[in-house]
Amino acid sequence: MRCVDRAMLAAALLIMAVSGIAAPVLAGRPTMLDRPAVPGPEAARQMLTAATWAGKRIVAVGRGGAVVYSDDQGATWRPARKVPTSAMLTAVAFADDRVGWAVGHLGVVLRSIDGGVTWERQLDGVQAAQLALADAERRAAAQASEQAQGAVKAARFLVEDGPNKPLLTLVVQSAREVEVAGAFGLVFATSDGGVTWEPESARFDNARGMHLYAAARSGNDLVYVGEQGTVLRGPADGLLKTVATPYPGTMFGVLAIRGGRLLAHGLRGNALLSEDGGLTWRQVATGMPASIQAGAVLDDGAVLLASETGQLVASRDGGRTFKGLSRTVQPAAALFPLPGRTVLVLGPRGAERIDLSAEQELK
Repeated sequence: MRCVDRAMLAAALLIMAVSGIAAPVLAGRPTMLDRPAVPGPEAARQMLTAATWAGKRIVAVGRGGAVVYSDDQGATWRPARKVPTSAMLTAVAFADDRVGWAVGHLGVVLRSIDGGVTWERQLDGVQAAQLALADAERRAAAQASEQAQGAVKAARFLVEDGPNKPLLTLVVQSAREVEVAGAFGLVFATSDGGVTWEPESARFDNARGMHLYAAARSGNDLVYVGEQGTVLRGPADGLLKTVATPYPGTMFGVLAIRGGRLLAHGLRGNALLSEDGGLTWRQVATGMPASIQAGAVLDDGAVLLASETGQLVASRDGGRTFKGLSRTVQPAAALFPLPGRTVLVLGPRGAERIDLSAEQELK
């Protein structure tokens, strides 16, 4: 099985690779999996990887199981009171102002029912591997084939290899329906708010097990992007099929833009634009040589992209053309748009508010 190297983990901003996580192991479980995160006043200044709205509250997650929240649009932050793991968290999304989920390294899935103040673990990589094995064995018993036996072999390897596979993205459809995905094409879903989880990788046309980094909604469909040019599109409850694109490199993120457009961004400044909901894609020039780890759509529809070196570019025409901005930022794991021209940049220095109202290219 492939290693997940530093170039492939956008959510960790090239700082922590799955193959490089050094965690003491007790009875086959990395200790950080069960070690609660330690809240502190500086939590918002450490590595943060993602943020989301929980009603009018912003909830952000990051390294060491960090969860912080802000009720004043990022001016001040408070740490979550209870997070049951120290694993790095990579993505977060809420169904409403109370109920939300976060995912991360070691296959962790956390749920909050109080707007991000406290969290409980619903799934981890140890449990996920066992679920994948049981599902593969059940399918093999129902339909004996070389492909089915290969799936059983791969699932057994997951169990033996340990819980070192990160989850990197999630789609929250409601307070009961959630889908999480990540490295090696692993996908799990719940329809009961996380009481039970089921493997869903079989719904994805991803036989090579490419890493899935990000997802976006397009009408009633979902679009996932990932490793080695992987783009998958299909209904939320059906088969997601491979879509051809003109670029074979990894895409780290995908944005839903006004007018049914989608913009995927990834390695070496590459970006792909779809103007038909993800059915077809074309390459667009960003003018950035470095990998694009983060993007956001501002209130007025402007599209903002940030590279791993802190360069910013913006589009005023729905992602068709981009121009460079004068402002540079910290290496960005994520961009989170606030009202107007203010953006939260999340990265190694935590959450930083930047005001882009003076940028001529955004006027």
